[in-house]
Parts: sequence; structure tokens; C-alpha cells
Amino acid sequence: MSNDQLQNEIKYQLSKVMLLKMLSKNLITEEEYMQIDARNRKSFQSESTQIYQKMIDV
Repeated sequence: MSNDQLQNEIKYQLSKVMLLKMLSKNLITEEEYMQIDARNRKSFQSESTQIYQKMIDV
């Protein structure tokens, strides 16, 4: 994994933590969570986002 890939992975995971906190405090809806997470997967293109996308596509 390259340094850029690692940084993207960290950024994606941090964004996911923040989204989950927002969701748990009812600051965003589950639909908004899913939409934002989908955008983040495209933006960060981390290893876990690629695995997650493969799981969704099955």
C-alpha cells in the first residue's frame, strides 16, 4: 500500500467515524449517511472502500 493509499484509507475511516457520530446524534438521517458515505468512497478510493463496494455489488 502506497503512502497516498494509506492516507486515503485514514481519511475515509475518520470520515466514517464522524458520520456515525452524526447519525447517532440524529444530526443526519440514515439516507443522508448512505449518500455521504458513497461520495466519500468515490473521493478517497481507499482499499476498504473498494472491498465494501465489491460486497455491495454481489
